[in-house]
Amino acid sequence: MSQVAVNELLLIMDQAYDQNREHSLLANLSTVPDEAWLWLPPGNERSIRHMVGHIAACKYRYDNQAFGDRSVTWNSPAMPRSSTSGHASAPFTHEEMQSGVLGLPDEPSRVAIMGWLAEGHRRLRAHLAALDDTGLRQPGYALSSGQTRDIRWVMQVMVQHDLYHAGEINHINAHYRGTDVFRGGSRRPPQLS
Repeated sequence: MSQVAVNELLLIMDQAYDQNREHSLLANLSTVPDEAWLWLPPGNERSIRHMVGHIAACKYRYDNQAFGDRSVTWNSPAMPRSSTSGHASAPFTHEEMQSGVLGLPDEPSRVAIMGWLAEGHRRLRAHLAALDDTGLRQPGYALSSGQTRDIRWVMQVMVQHDLYHAGEINHINAHYRGTDVFRGGSRRPPQLS
């Protein structure tokens, strides 16, 4: 029962999520000031909060596809609303966490959303760690075409997903701070010779 490939995927997954101090998702999120969390860059519709909601929602959905009953959809309940009135109301859905209106009075706090992200990552990682290398070849994701992808594919997508959005978060944060410049302070790329 070999876990050589599983352990390699775990290492890469950890690097993308929180172990690489420069490029990981959490390293990039750690530099985001609270004021930039809900900020929308001019001409854009996605905030850093939207991206974190999207990343977390995908962790839960892909985990459910690969290791669960494949019942989690974009309309599935994701996070409870912060009740300011004392009345219980329907939780935010996965879709609302990634593209909903910002700054609602019942929106979960940044800390709560980061906790939701961490729990989604923990679940996905734990399920991967429980496999042996042959388990990576099990069906893990059903495409709308009816084709399936194996669990190895799911894990590769999740690693790429964290890194892709870490770069987006870094860019929005730099734009917010006014530090989105090339070396030497130029806002234009260096000329190639």
